[in-house]
Amino acid sequence: MEITNVGPESELAGENIDDQSYSFEFLGSKLEGHKDLDKLLTKWGLSAKLSAPYFRFNHRFNDINPEAFLIDLFNSPTIRQHLDFVFLPGGQYTKVGFKKLKCDLINLEVFNKLEDAGIVVPDTKGIKMMLEEEIKGIMVGDKLRECLINEDSDDYCVFNEEERREFLFKLFSSLVLGGAMCQYEDKATEYYERTKELYKSIVSARKDPKTNNIFIESHAFEIQKIENDHIFTGSKDRENPQNFLYVIVSPSLRQVVLYGHKWVPYW
Repeated sequence: MEITNVGPESELAGENIDDQSYSFEFLGSKLEGHKDLDKLLTKWGLSAKLSAPYFRFNHRFNDINPEAFLIDLFNSPTIRQHLDFVFLPGGQYTKVGFKKLKCDLINLEVFNKLEDAGIVVPDTKGIKMMLEEEIKGIMVGDKLRECLINEDSDDYCVFNEEERREFLFKLFSSLVLGGAMCQYEDKATEYYERTKELYKSIVSARKDPKTNNIFIESHAFEIQKIENDHIFTGSKDRENPQNFLYVIVSPSLRQVVLYGHKWVPYW
């Protein structure tokens, strides 16, 4: 999967961003406009609580001080009305706890490791099954899901920590693990295709004019706390891997996507 939606060259380099606050305009959802995606999200138990609204912001993103952007983001009334699935404390926020993710991958080659490890069959893309067990609140009945979340599994080390910090890996995992009412796939094909489709929609790619190489210009952040409160405070399964909120900023487009999900237990 080569990223082909190459964005425009930035014309914003000379803009002064000191002492300016960000404002946001709602544009739509990145989950819309994809063939058969609604049916698959329903099948995977994600349709009710998976969200990917995106917004335009008003001036240049300062990647040296991303917290200032994130504070303005979560203080925005426009943003708050689209985040009813996370916990937002009252008042104006002055702190956001986050982890910077990587956006270095431009294709799905990293997932070839699943075939090398025998988790996915190369020819058929069939996923190796296992006896079902509960891991971190999620019912796991195949080796693919096990390698994603079970640190005690021999297959967990198929992906190293750098690869697990990639937004592409996070996106793939979110689809594979699904929701509490998930009907899982026997083959990895749909997971690959939908990951590719959503990744191309959410991140922005550009071409280096000197080398002609394609690179991802977007910055991704995993949000953990706002002020001193965990964003899933009050959730019965707060630490479930399927409780997440990622912020993806594409500077040249002046767009930000909030890709998030709240785990709602079946019982």
